[in-house]
Amino acid sequence: MLKNLIWNILYALARALPHQPRMTVLLYHSVSDSPDFFAVSPDIFDRQMRYVSERYAVVSLSRAFEHAAGKCVERDSVAVSFDDGYRDFLTEALPILERYQIPTTVFVLGDNPDRAELGTDHPLLAPEDFAKFSPLVTVGSHTLVHKKLIKMSVEDAVRELSLSRESVKERTGTVPRYLAYPKGSYNEVVMHLASEAGYDGAVSVVERGVHPGDSAYALPRVQIDSTTSFLRFQAKLTQAADWYYRLWSLARLKRK
Repeated sequence: MLKNLIWNILYALARALPHQPRMTVLLYHSVSDSPDFFAVSPDIFDRQMRYVSERYAVVSLSRAFEHAAGKCVERDSVAVSFDDGYRDFLTEALPILERYQIPTTVFVLGDNPDRAELGTDHPLLAPEDFAKFSPLVTVGSHTLVHKKLIKMSVEDAVRELSLSRESVKERTGTVPRYLAYPKGSYNEVVMHLASEAGYDGAVSVVERGVHPGDSAYALPRVQIDSTTSFLRFQAKLTQAADWYYRLWSLARLKRK
């Protein structure tokens, strides 16, 4: 498969060439044996987290924002995040994260998200589940209904941003610092609204590492899903991810 060949070549180059310490934010959704595209099995997730804990500095998401702001990491570092707030985060992912002492941010939706927009029927975290979280877990906002903010009116987007922030505070007792854009979709207006709503930063889905100078309201994350082989997982933690993203961006421009 061409994609695999490209990843293999880029990963080989990344391993051979020197580089400045990197900061990578991983994005997960579900840790389960579901056939869902976004699900990663518990066994695979355990292998990935073991690899990360043995070879990288595992840091909180806030450290990634500091790296973007110019306080660079001193060694290759990884932060872990989850979107949507499925209950399997508590039952499957968290025990593994605790085993390897990996701090994590989970971005949760409002109490009644639009399931058509979410695209799954996986059970979500219940209000009482948040009390079971360990100190390793930070909770962020993923809006109320999981619709693209760029498709909403300004008034509706402001409502999504403010009410979801209040929802997280009610369930956890803590005001969330960070926002994850639903479906990774944002623009300059949405970034401004997120700042005005009181968030310290926001994350998207841009498949590369975090670079000094990246906007605090458009922090890139690397998605890990059911198609991510272990070799590709390893590659996504290196410069290969940046190079692959550039190639993908150029290919998109040529198709337009």
